[in-house]
Amino acid sequence: MKRGGLVVVAILLLFVSGLFASEARLGGLAGGGWYILDESNVFFNPAWVGFDAYRGSVLAELGTYNGVTDPTGQYGYVNFGVGDMLTFGLAFNRDEGEVGSIIAGSGLPAPRNGLDLMGGLNIGNLNLGLGLYKSGAKDYTKNLDADTTVSESTEKTGVLGIHLGTVLNFGEKNILDAGLHLRFNSYKDEDVASGTTETEEIDGGMAIDLGIRSFYYINDDIALVPKVGFYTFSYKDKYTNSSNSSLNVTSGDWSKMTLFAGAGANYAFGDEGLVFGGVEFDMDKITDEMDSTDGTVKEEDTWMLFPVFTGGVEAPISDRFTARAGFKKTMGSHKSIDDFTGDTGSETTFTVSETDFIALGLGVKLLDFDIDMTMGENLLYNGTYFLSGNPSNLFGKMSVTYDF
Repeated sequence: MKRGGLVVVAILLLFVSGLFASEARLGGLAGGGWYILDESNVFFNPAWVGFDAYRGSVLAELGTYNGVTDPTGQYGYVNFGVGDMLTFGLAFNRDEGEVGSIIAGSGLPAPRNGLDLMGGLNIGNLNLGLGLYKSGAKDYTKNLDADTTVSESTEKTGVLGIHLGTVLNFGEKNILDAGLHLRFNSYKDEDVASGTTETEEIDGGMAIDLGIRSFYYINDDIALVPKVGFYTFSYKDKYTNSSNSSLNVTSGDWSKMTLFAGAGANYAFGDEGLVFGGVEFDMDKITDEMDSTDGTVKEEDTWMLFPVFTGGVEAPISDRFTARAGFKKTMGSHKSIDDFTGDTGSETTFTVSETDFIALGLGVKLLDFDIDMTMGENLLYNGTYFLSGNPSNLFGKMSVTYDF
């Protein structure tokens, strides 16, 4: 496995963290799901699988579409109860894990056909959840010469996830919500030729993702929402040669760590109306140690993001339609250090600030169906085709839920 794709890995994994709220609803609120109570949060915390609002339903995530490439992030989910205490959920085709980012550009097949199995147990005010996730891919090639095998190549990737969660109700309405993910990422590229087997594979590849938040109500309508979280992931590249053990080597050491903490509040008004806002601090650190003829080359990037502002509003505009709008603005700094063994490294520091990100969303109730949509960003600038003449898609994300 070549390490030239590490820049891509850094970009793709920089802001990895658990998401609260469904895909399309979250998109319409500019990613502010940490500060709203959404019982569809089963993929971060499987303890939510047993709550009444999500029992006996089918969810279809139609994915994210930019008007150019095929939609991404499409998956389905079904939830069903067994008695009063047990509930089970099943999802298929959902993507999870870090290995897809690691192998980007390498030619290895990305894990596919993701499968989630989850269960929830209700014991009074305590809900417990357990989820298992599995995805993988395998490509096999055999080269023949006069019906004789000349070489073989096997490429495999996979992700195994274990999700643990709890939801505790205390007081009249207060909630403590905690989720822990353990993910085991793997890839293996094995070539067999002339009696020699060469293997490149991942060494390590475990990710730990923890998120905790609480909804503490100071009155019937206003909840304070503190949150904290931690994420870590690391791996090395391992090469083995069956004919020459002196070539066997484990090289490099790539790791990422994230810490975040924040506080927000939400206010419920009218009939299913909601306003929320929050501010948080994020620290992301990526370290890459690469072996070279000059020794070990260490590159270290640290992002200190504060303040990160998030806010949004959700309000029904009729019996069937709900409008959503949100914003997010990030300010902070980025420090990059290149440290060559035996030499003085270089250090640069600069400040980065996102421009305001505005999101719009729409919810539609139709019989037993709930349809959530995030307005495409290009709609804000161009309008749809019949307004502007430009080929712009109306929606960027869509999800459909059916209650049975």
